[in-house]
Amino acid sequence: MSAAKPLLIAFLTASALAGCSAEKTYDNTVDSALFVTKSAVKVTAGAAKLAVKGTGAAVRAVNGGDE
Repeated sequence: MSAAKPLLIAFLTASALAGCSAEKTYDNTVDSALFVTKSAVKVTAGAAKLAVKGTGAAVRAVNGGDE
């Protein structure tokens, strides 16, 4: 019976660590997904602003800078 006790302790410790690791992995996955989504929205908004500025500059160039 003495050999079974350290194995049981090792198993319970490994199970506890695996549970913590799985929870941390889930948290990291959610955080990463939120970061990527937020970054994608910012890049899209920045590209839209750049397109508007570029269009405005093109219109001004065609009109000779009157506007």
